[in-house]
Amino acid sequence: MSRLVLAWTNWVGSHQWVRWVQRFFRRPATAFACAPADERLGVRRLWLIENLLEPFAAALRVTILGMRSSAAWQRTKAARFCGKTFSSALLLVGLASGSTSPAAAAGLALMVPAYFYPSTGSDWDRLTAAASRVPLVAIMNPANGPGNSPTADPRYLRAIQSLQQAGGRVTGYVYTSYGKRSPQEVKADLRHYHELYPLDGFFLDEMANDGTSASVTYYAELYDYIHRLKPSYHVTGNPGTRTREIYLSRPTVDTMVTFEDGTGYTPYVPEAWNARYPSHQFCHLLHSITNAAGLTNAVSLAQKRNAGFLFVTDDVLPNPWDHLPTYWDAQIDLVEEANRAAAGSSPPRLDLKRREDGHGRLELDGPAGRYIIETAPVLTEWSLLTTNLTFTGQLAFEPILWAQTARIFFRAGVE
Repeated sequence: MSRLVLAWTNWVGSHQWVRWVQRFFRRPATAFACAPADERLGVRRLWLIENLLEPFAAALRVTILGMRSSAAWQRTKAARFCGKTFSSALLLVGLASGSTSPAAAAGLALMVPAYFYPSTGSDWDRLTAAASRVPLVAIMNPANGPGNSPTADPRYLRAIQSLQQAGGRVTGYVYTSYGKRSPQEVKADLRHYHELYPLDGFFLDEMANDGTSASVTYYAELYDYIHRLKPSYHVTGNPGTRTREIYLSRPTVDTMVTFEDGTGYTPYVPEAWNARYPSHQFCHLLHSITNAAGLTNAVSLAQKRNAGFLFVTDDVLPNPWDHLPTYWDAQIDLVEEANRAAAGSSPPRLDLKRREDGHGRLELDGPAGRYIIETAPVLTEWSLLTTNLTFTGQLAFEPILWAQTARIFFRAGVE
């Protein structure tokens, strides 16, 4: 959080702003927002600033992160002439110490096949401890699915609730036999989970990857059914290998496991179409990685390969997911550090929008990680607004009350 913060407000002239950029562009900075209480900020000045900076953005390592405005300003002649959305409420600029490409900005979340029982002192306790530090999804699997019990297992209930309270998520395992299992049977498992446990989504294992019309329709039907159960459910599909783009573009899932194996990760090359999607739509699961050096290599390669979810273990076949790895603590440290580095290379975008009731909604878009968002009436008096984990790099905080102050500043950084 000790990164440089600059702000544009109606008391800073365009010439002074440009001098600041030229003076400080080699210094790392965090993204920020400034919201004047009034709406008299000059549209022409905002147009001048953005267009002065845009041609030099790459050379100066400057990211112009956006402008928003009230409807009144959008109707002005100047706004229509410039062809942009201007703001009397907000201009966001981040100065990065490195590249601002999408690849550099990718953070990591953990997706852990937690195929072990949550008894007292089990690895579920270690999952809960980690969930307060890094974005973490645990896949529960009581009995190759939800099982046949008409009531919820109280130990699983406690484990789910504890992990969610720590900031993590829990999804339920359901197998699909590569599209050969009856859709009615799959839906019965999904519905049973939904009735018993407060889950965040589902993990569809043994997913087909042939891209046929019948296969795509099969998974699209399950996807629609899941969201009828609860619109916010996150759906992960696991073909475990390269697959067809249609499964994401249709969509049939939200996240796809495109690598699951104990060997071959170093030479593995994702398909070119993967780069067109956000990293949180891809997951890599590695088992039989015997040492910390292999773990470190996997974390580095996952980021380069646009995989936003990862899990690495030294557990082996026939069930490589029945306990956490011996280097679990090191894995948490590496993911936490990777997220800090990602946020440092490409500052998070903060966007302040005006709601219909006149209050604000603060939105963050950046790498995955644990964020601290602070607010201040002046740039020397910062106080904590919220601390939150994001799996996708996106989160929102509202309402923002600004009517009683001349200016409000915001900044965000990965803890």
